[in-house]
Amino acid sequence: MWKLLGKAVMLALWPMALSILYVIWLGWVPPFTTPLMVLNGRNGLEGKAPNAEWLGYDELPWRAKVAAMAAEDSKFPGHNGFDWDGIKYAVSNSKAGHRRGGSTISQQVAKNVFLWPSRTWLRKGLEVWFTVL
Repeated sequence: MWKLLGKAVMLALWPMALSILYVIWLGWVPPFTTPLMVLNGRNGLEGKAPNAEWLGYDELPWRAKVAAMAAEDSKFPGHNGFDWDGIKYAVSNSKAGHRRGGSTISQQVAKNVFLWPSRTWLRKGLEVWFTVL
């Protein structure tokens, strides 16, 4: 019994450990491709401008950072990855039949870099995990 339980725990811990190592790796190396790119029929090279290259956060113009935050997540500087008011608003909108999300920039990055574009509770749960990471 204990042996089976130990194997089940190890089976659950390996994906967690691998995801943590992958997130750490991406701190130094930009992703060549993402699940979103693959599902949309793109890889890391197609669709890029001839001079396109990854830029680090410090290399981006200040106005570009502010514009992205204003358009996508105006509370970005003041939260820890989750905008609880935005999430409550999105839940009440979905109950009313509207489809406006409450995802922060951090959640969008988690979805677009690590996950797939769907509206399932499994994907949302994994999105929470990667947002925290």
